Amino acid sequence: MSVRFKILYIFFLVIIFSSLQASETKKVRVVQFLGTAIGEDRMIDDGEGGVMAATCFEIAMRDLKTGKKIGTGVDCLSNITAVGDGLSVLATSYFIFKKGTVVNRGLTSVQPKTTGSPDFTHITGAIPAKGDKTIIASLGTGKFAGRSGQARLSGAVAMKTLADGRLEIKFNCIFVLSVDRN
Repeated sequence: MSVRFKILYIFFLVIIFSSLQASETKKVRVVQFLGTAIGEDRMIDDGEGGVMAATCFEIAMRDLKTGKKIGTGVDCLSNITAVGDGLSVLATSYFIFKKGTVVNRGLTSVQPKTTGSPDFTHITGAIPAKGDKTIIASLGTGKFAGRSGQARLSGAVAMKTLADGRLEIKFNCIFVLSVDRN
């Protein structure tokens, strides 16, 4: 990892942490989806008693601080719309921990990158509005059952193979989960 990338990375983390309202009523966890995954079409729960179609990518989920694998991430993408040079994507992200699952849904911006690592083609991000609950309480399991909150995303993806017709994406995405405590 280059020094420039590390500095930008730290800068983004400072911004993310400073904007979260972590308190005694919230548990904040920073995780990373890291690696390459093949997309698979699935029907997923829409959180309102129905289902919706999405293309899902299953990937290792790591603790950002230690780099250790702490579970599985599943990023399910739907409602993909071109916006200028980029995309707007409805992302339903599953954070599968040993003691339960957090499910987050929100719009994500995907833009071509202009600088940085040649390993990635696009920058991706999602910043929920203050007070928006993007974590779907009804889909949480285990210790996260019934808990809402919000998640922010800052990341990079490589989508070179999509142009070749292969549903393969390389992920390096950082999520800040702010889960309400019961």
